[in-house]
This record gives sequence, structure tokens and C-alpha cells, in this order.
Amino acid sequence: MPVGPRLAEPAHMRLAFAAAVAVAALPACTIYWGGDDDINCPAGDQEPGLDPGLVNPYTLQCETFGGGGCGCGPCPALDQREADAIAFPSWGSCASACIGLSEYECIVTPACRTTYDYACLFTDGPCPALTPFLGCYPVDTTGPVNGTSCEGLDAWECSRHDDCLAAHSPEAGFMLCAPELVPECPPNADCG
Repeated sequence: MPVGPRLAEPAHMRLAFAAAVAVAALPACTIYWGGDDDINCPAGDQEPGLDPGLVNPYTLQCETFGGGGCGCGPCPALDQREADAIAFPSWGSCASACIGLSEYECIVTPACRTTYDYACLFTDGPCPALTPFLGCYPVDTTGPVNGTSCEGLDAWECSRHDDCLAAHSPEAGFMLCAPELVPECPPNADCG
């Protein structure tokens, strides 16, 4: 059999090989196909491949940033360039156990923060809500911070504190940050 010069590999084969090497270098990510081999995330964590979003402290709305898809959380960045391209805010997760807590439970639970309707809590005008308490939300992932004054903090800085409340308006969003209310024991509860 005659031996001739080796032919150059087509460009698409080199690209396919490079892509295979890049995928193999991602040991922390798992491809989620569904079915019998589903990933079971710990309680309170997001479902595989889903991004529950992050709570925007200015609006209290959940916003998604394309995370998820690698097990029970976002995929780790491959390098600093990718990390810079995917800058996620440090806001609390919309899948937090804080969401849905009562006002009293929220006040006494570490790393949870209370939010109120501004008009109901701070003005003499009509209260557009049934109750001043809007809900319980997680603190920013850079918190919780305690021991500093709440007055004058912006929405993000206020969201880092679990001893401050945030007052919001339906029209304007975040209005002000103030010291958390003293918890009142709910009727028929053992608040020890």
C-alpha cells in the first residue's frame, strides 16, 4: 500500500474537536435531559435547569438572568472573561424560604426582611393595600448586615439588612428604608 502525503483535516473537524474538549472541561455542569436520571436538589434550592430569578430590591419583582442548567444552581464561569460577561446581581433568590412568611415570622427570622406599603405606613393618606405589610423577602446575598442606621439607605443597601424595613409605593417602587418594626406576638401564638 503506497504511503502518500497526509491530507489536511477539514476546518469543521478541528472545530468539532475543540468543542468536545471545551465541553469535557466543564466537570461541574451536568446536562439535564429529564427522565429517570433527574437531579434531586436539596429542599429550598431551585429545580435543575430552572432560574427562579432574583428579587429586585427596587421593585420587589423577580427578574431572571439566565442562570441554572448545571445541577442545582448556575454554571460556574469558565474564565474571567466569561465571568465579566455574565454579571449577576447579588440580590436574594425568588426561591427563598423567606417568601410567604407572615409579618411576625419575617421579623424574627434571620436573613429575611420585611416590606411595607409606603402610604399605609408613613402617611395619613388613604391606604391602597389591605394591610401595610407587603411581604417577606430574602436579604441580599452580601448580607445580612446589622448594627448600622437604616435611614438614608438606598434600596440595594437596605436589602442587605434584616433589621431594616423597606417601604414601597405601587407607582414609584422603593421609597425609603427604616428600622424594622418591633414584632408583635400574633394572637394564640407562643412567642416565648
